[in-house]
Amino acid sequence: MTDRTLTAAAGETKQGNLLETDHCIRFSETALNKKLKISALFNLLQDAAAQHISFQGYGLERLHKRKQAWVLLKMCLEIKEYPRFGEVVTIATWQPGIEKFYALRDYTISDYTGVDKIVGTSYWIALDTERMRMVRPENYLAEKNFIPDRRALLSNPERLKPIRKGSYSIEHQVRYNEIDMNGHLNNARYLELCLRSLPAVIGLEFELKGIEICYAYQTGVGDSLKVITNEERETDGGRGGRVFRHSVFLDGREDPVCNARTVWQGVIPESLLSGG
Repeated sequence: MTDRTLTAAAGETKQGNLLETDHCIRFSETALNKKLKISALFNLLQDAAAQHISFQGYGLERLHKRKQAWVLLKMCLEIKEYPRFGEVVTIATWQPGIEKFYALRDYTISDYTGVDKIVGTSYWIALDTERMRMVRPENYLAEKNFIPDRRALLSNPERLKPIRKGSYSIEHQVRYNEIDMNGHLNNARYLELCLRSLPAVIGLEFELKGIEICYAYQTGVGDSLKVITNEERETDGGRGGRVFRHSVFLDGREDPVCNARTVWQGVIPESLLSGG
């Protein structure tokens, strides 16, 4: 698929310095609670970013021909309310500017009234995939395309510190169907692995409200990964909120390939909300 057809394939979309796409939450994108899954959320944001940068002339196909790629270094998300099955939302993304070697990209997902349900910010680099060296983002991004006075969520490019011991852990071998077109494990899968390392009761009694995830190295088919998770903080007797730290290690490498921090809030069963 070329950059031009990628841009045209999205449906009802407004292009420019700000990309806005209307999207109806599909059955395949929802979890047991009929709300948008985290993996689907990450995929929607990745697709919006790819579509927008393609429209601006430096998309995936063009960079691949130059043996270069956009690489996500850090993503921060604040989830105020999850979209539900069948709900039409507006996904917006734009570039606030450049910070050192990092290209900034912000996101919002809002309801039909314009109220933000999810806000986020991310840090990207352009990478020479042959020499494995960064390329200055100014080579691709024009200042005229930035919206510097609009920020969805303030953060910084500092990476999370790793954890090497934890209460929970899982092991995973990267499979072929988890690899994206850049040839490595897709960004969304790292977060899925971190969440999978948690006890099932966390997903049943708490809702994920905040995500901070940092990427350091790529992994590919057959690589053996180990996820270590530890609780950082528990408040209000455990029902109000819980915070976990996660590190993903590649077998044979001392430093983690990914670090994450997830913030959870206790949920009230829907039977009580409905008076049942």
